[in-house]
Amino acid sequence: MPPVARRGRRASVALVAVAAALVVAAPSVAAEAPPATPSRADATPTAGFGAQATGRWFDRVFVVVFENKDRSEVLKVPYFAELARRGEQLPGFVAEAHPSQPNYLAMVGGDTFVRGDEPRDIAAGNLADLLEGAGMSWTAYEEGLPEPCFTGKAAGNSKVGRYTRAHNPFVSFDDIRTNPERCARIVGGDRLDADIAAGTLPTFAFYAPNKNHDAHDKPLGDAARWFRGFLEPKLADPRFMDGTLVVVTFDESGDKSDDPKTSPIYTVLLGSMITPGASDPARYDHNSVLRTIEDTLGLGTLGRHDQTATPIRH
Repeated sequence: MPPVARRGRRASVALVAVAAALVVAAPSVAAEAPPATPSRADATPTAGFGAQATGRWFDRVFVVVFENKDRSEVLKVPYFAELARRGEQLPGFVAEAHPSQPNYLAMVGGDTFVRGDEPRDIAAGNLADLLEGAGMSWTAYEEGLPEPCFTGKAAGNSKVGRYTRAHNPFVSFDDIRTNPERCARIVGGDRLDADIAAGTLPTFAFYAPNKNHDAHDKPLGDAARWFRGFLEPKLADPRFMDGTLVVVTFDESGDKSDDPKTSPIYTVLLGSMITPGASDPARYDHNSVLRTIEDTLGLGTLGRHDQTATPIRH
C-alpha cells in the first residue's frame, strides 16, 4: 500500500453515495426537465444546514450507484428530477472509464486498475484500509450477493435481479478478499434495514443494487420506482439520516463510444448539510467523492488520483 499522505482538512461524516442510477419514472407521463437550479451562492440554506454535531461536514457517507446512463437521460425520469431539486446537483460530474468495473474501483481505490469487467485480484491499498486505520467502519451492501466472501463473477437471474462482481469493488482487493473477517463486511443488500434498526450503520456505506434495480438490465423507470420505495423511508428516518451524506450517482455514461471523462453523469447529494436546489458546476469525478470522504474524515489519501482530485466544495 502506498504511503498515506496526511492532510489537515475537514473532518467528515457520512457520504451516502447513492452512486448510481436514481430513477423513479411515471410510465405514461413525460417528465419535465427540472427547473433551473440556483448556484450554491444563491441557494437559501434550510434548517440544519452546516456542520454536524462533530463539527465535520458529515459523519457518515452512503453511496448508491446506478448504471450506464447519460445525465440528460436520467433527468427525464420524474423521480430522478425530483431528487435533483431536493438535493444538490453536480452537473459537471464525469466518470473515469468504460466499462463499469474501472469506475467502481476508482470510487474506493483512487485508480481504475483494470480495463474491463472480468474479475481481477488487486494488491493495493483502498478506502477500507484508511477507514480501519482511523478506527472507522465500512460496509458494502451488494444486492444478490449469494454468500459472504463470494468471489464468483455473477449470481442470480433476470427474474430476481443479477449480482455481478464488477459492481463489488472491495472484493477485488487482496487484503480484503483473502481476510475472512474483512470480506465479511461485504454483505447482501437486505442487511441494510437491520443495521439501521440496530443502530450499527458504518461510517462509509456503499450500496450496489442488483442489475434490475440499477437500470443495467431494466429501464430507468423501473429503477426509479424501486429507488423511491427504497430511499424515501430512509430519508425520513433520523436513525439513517442524522449526520449522513447520501451520494446518488451512476458509474458511467450510456454511450460507450464517447469520452467518459467529458460526458456528464447524474450525481446528486442529499442530507441536512446540503442546500436544496443548489448546483455546483465544477468538474468532479469518482475520485473527487473519494477525496471528499478522505478530507472530511481526516483519513489522508491513497496517493493515487485521489491525491490530485478536486474535493467537492461546501
